[in-house]
Amino acid sequence: MYSILQAFKNIFQNKFISFISVLSIALVFTFINLISSINYYSLDFIESSSSKIENQIYLKNTEPENLNLISEFLYKYENIAFNVINEKEGLENLSQKYPNLESFLVKNKISNPLPLTIVIQSKDLTTFASIKNQISKNFPENYDKTLNSKTNASLNPIIKNLLIFQNLSNKILIFSTLSLIIISTLILIISIRNNFHTRKNEIQIMQMLGAKYSKIQNPIIVESNIIILTGLFIGFYIAFYLTRLLSIQIDKNIINKFIGAEIIVSILIASLLSIIICKKQLKKERLIHDL
Repeated sequence: MYSILQAFKNIFQNKFISFISVLSIALVFTFINLISSINYYSLDFIESSSSKIENQIYLKNTEPENLNLISEFLYKYENIAFNVINEKEGLENLSQKYPNLESFLVKNKISNPLPLTIVIQSKDLTTFASIKNQISKNFPENYDKTLNSKTNASLNPIIKNLLIFQNLSNKILIFSTLSLIIISTLILIISIRNNFHTRKNEIQIMQMLGAKYSKIQNPIIVESNIIILTGLFIGFYIAFYLTRLLSIQIDKNIINKFIGAEIIVSILIASLLSIIICKKQLKKERLIHDL
């Protein structure tokens, strides 16, 4: 209780420094949370949209043995899903869209004109291009060159741009995290030095009365945590409000996990930096000799 009361006392005694410290940390946390939210949203969009990019390869004269070989070849590719649609299934699917199709074929004595089709779902066109080239090369007697392989990859350019943005945002997050550590370190150094300056006589009296090192250090650790956590919560709520304005929806469980991780990391960083800076400052001021 003494540490908490002393920490708040120090904060109110140094209102201007405390305000600037909280504001600086809040701005950095706002930026980190905003970029993280956009990054997560873009990743979720990529994962949900990638399944919508379907690529179709048409085959001919395909015996079960050949189809098994082609399937085994496709299983070698990671991050793709494929489905084989035979001629009958293809006609049934098309008949759902055009109900009179089968009766038209029967009436005009036309056999099923649809080829055996492999529908491939992949995250980018390069994978599909590679698969198409390999099938045409390794199974030339089964690859139907007369029909152009199709893709509904209108989302592909969007996904490519999002992947570029995601790569950039990851670098920005690393830079922002390093900036937060540097800013926090500088703020804590200034705060702790100012703390020692205003409490120098008090600390000397505490030393003469036989106060333990922890009694001097603990209020400073608590003060540092209060400043950083206050900045964290302010930054989080500003970023949360901005994501709402941008219509970015993120699952509450993800938000809770993220803010929980931020709190734990912030407490660890604040406590560790406070201990290191406090010990060095005590030695520098020669207030405590036996550390």
